[in-house]
This record gives sequence, C-alpha cells and structure tokens, in this order.
Amino acid sequence: MAREGLSASSAASRTAIAKRAGVGIGTLYRHFPTREALVLELYRHDLHHLIDLAPELRDAPPR
Repeated sequence: MAREGLSASSAASRTAIAKRAGVGIGTLYRHFPTREALVLELYRHDLHHLIDLAPELRDAPPR
C-alpha cells in the first residue's frame, strides 16, 4: 500500500499513505518514524523478494 502511494507521487504525505493502507497515522509513525524509515523498509522488502527468487531464476531455462 505504501508503495502504491509513493509510486503515485514521491511527495505523497504519510497521512495519505496511512489512509490508503487502512491504518491510522499513529500506527504508521510508530512503525516508521521517518519517511526514510518507510522507504528503507520498502527497499528491504524488495531486496528480500529478489533474494527469494534467485534460486528459481537461476534454474529457469533461458528465454
């Protein structure tokens, strides 16, 4: 949800991101006290997803 909010506009407010995610602004601030913390967590999530896909991608036949 945060990714969609930031994809729509890199200047999306955290209030808008929280609303889109269906959580209160306090919840968002508790988990991600800064905008940087939120973006960093999105990056970590993407990186872990790529790491998880590595064996599958390695074993896939070339296209």
